[in-house]
Amino acid sequence: MSFLAKLQCYSGNHDGTDMKIEQLGAHNAYVVRFEPELLDELRQSYLDQIKPFLELEDHQKFLVGGEHFSQKMDGNDDYYLTTYGRYPLLWLSTNTPTCYALYRQFLDTLAIEDHIRKLIDHDKRLVMYCGFMVVGNQAPGENWHVDYYAGAPAFTLMTPLFELQESHRYLRYQSLDGTQTYRYELGEAIIFGEGFTHSTAPYATTQELRVLISITFGTDKLKYWDVIEKTVGAQSKQIMLPCGHWRGQCRCLNKLSIRAQVIARKILKRLSGKFR
Repeated sequence: MSFLAKLQCYSGNHDGTDMKIEQLGAHNAYVVRFEPELLDELRQSYLDQIKPFLELEDHQKFLVGGEHFSQKMDGNDDYYLTTYGRYPLLWLSTNTPTCYALYRQFLDTLAIEDHIRKLIDHDKRLVMYCGFMVVGNQAPGENWHVDYYAGAPAFTLMTPLFELQESHRYLRYQSLDGTQTYRYELGEAIIFGEGFTHSTAPYATTQELRVLISITFGTDKLKYWDVIEKTVGAQSKQIMLPCGHWRGQCRCLNKLSIRAQVIARKILKRLSGKFR
């Protein structure tokens, strides 16, 4: 059995508040409920920084799909803007330590770390890699994918930032019983890891924007970065590595590579001696 499939249900958390994580009827997916007020600071960030940006006529191009964008938001360093070609979905990733801290604070207030640590190989703690606002107003078709490949001890959390209109509420996913549907609810987050095949359920173009919070997090062991990076590495400009350093400001990967080379040379030397 995968070590990621061990969680059945945990109730209660370390500060005595009512917290419950339940397994969804799918491989490696869970739900957690919380008070919607915990989203207040993230909502304010959206209202102050992102909503005015997207209301500009020239910026509607970011929501229509068909073109790849990867750039800073005009006059705003806190978020970095990314789209993925044909699919009309806009990802706004944390791009400063201050913005990152808002999402980390929300993740911490959910008090799920003790539960999630039971599921993955780690050393001391969980690391939040990046936070996002995911914005769209249409989903013309399914876009099946996984967020992590096999062996990646990491998770994605997704939850609505505001109350959603009915057509925006649905996430499809694959289980042993076939295609299932998860319904987004305000005050509830879905958490999923490697092997969870999913897609936004298609919906027609709407005037109202669909805004979700997405957070990637997981192991603090750098040896897993290669498999984690395959899917999350291109999602943002700024990302926290498992070692706790910002990408581009860290020498740990070089040290890990050198250590791996030393071990490989020792193994080759031992094997060459054995077969002489």
